Amino acid sequence: MSKYSENIPESIIGAIGWFYDDIPEGSKVLDFGCSTGYYGSYIKEHKKCTVYGVEISEDKYAARKVLDGVYSFDLDGDWPTEVYERTYDVIFFGDVIEHLKDPGEVLKKSLKLLKKDGKIFISTPNVAHISVRLELLGGGFEYENMGILDNTHLKYFTLNSLTSIVTTAGYDIIRIDSSESDYPKEIIQSLLEKYGLVANEIFWKMVADPTARAFQYKLVLSPTSKGSKAKPIPKPIKKPEQYKADYIRNLNKELDNRQSRIDELVKLLDDTNKLKYELREFQATTTKRNEDLESDLSRIKNSKSYKLAQRLSQARNSLKRTKK
Repeated sequence: MSKYSENIPESIIGAIGWFYDDIPEGSKVLDFGCSTGYYGSYIKEHKKCTVYGVEISEDKYAARKVLDGVYSFDLDGDWPTEVYERTYDVIFFGDVIEHLKDPGEVLKKSLKLLKKDGKIFISTPNVAHISVRLELLGGGFEYENMGILDNTHLKYFTLNSLTSIVTTAGYDIIRIDSSESDYPKEIIQSLLEKYGLVANEIFWKMVADPTARAFQYKLVLSPTSKGSKAKPIPKPIKKPEQYKADYIRNLNKELDNRQSRIDELVKLLDDTNKLKYELREFQATTTKRNEDLESDLSRIKNSKSYKLAQRLSQARNSLKRTKK
């Protein structure tokens, strides 16, 4: 017996009620990860369906006693050819895809088993539940025997990553349901105080968001077709590392801008210093030229020819005055 067959829900209809009404009477159903067949046998009895299962654990022997057939193989490996001999109206992945290495590839293969108007029902835990967020805030991420952090889980999904993987695999999302598990405000506040934090209005709005309250997501899918009324895919959530990368990128951009300004100022300073040097050179040259001119003028004034010219000029002026 597996740990899952040892924890059968007390109310089968309570566990599958979210898609039970979507199962047509007398339809053909394939239950991936059927365990001992407790879901499938209930559907067989109450919906008169033909139900096949896929189970790799020892639970398959019990399932074969109550279902119409049970395959046993690794979903992440090669699928036996006999699996493709039938197509189904309903395919159910009840808390299965989180145990797979490549759930996207498994969902693509499942398309070949689904009738054109068939539906696939998927349930899987929400790793963005407030309990996990608070645990991570305290530096923890401890695996458990059951629950969101089940120690056999290989993949963890948020609403965004889940919707992305199913649409990429070739499905339209007809409906998104969830099982919610709220945390008392007092517990959240006490944990935040333990971490030295105080909640504000923005935080409580985040806590009240369905993506933080959902413990498990439940999707109703159909093969992608033109004109189908599929649920819109939520916009990708920006990762903290992206905020960090944007911050560093903006900081580097600001540093580059400041460096450019510094380079401009340095160039302006260099140009100013160059002008100052040229001005000093010009002043020195002008001063030297003035000194040379004064020296030449003094030499001329002291020369015999200049003195003779001065006397001749005086004599000429004296003669002019005599004539008058």
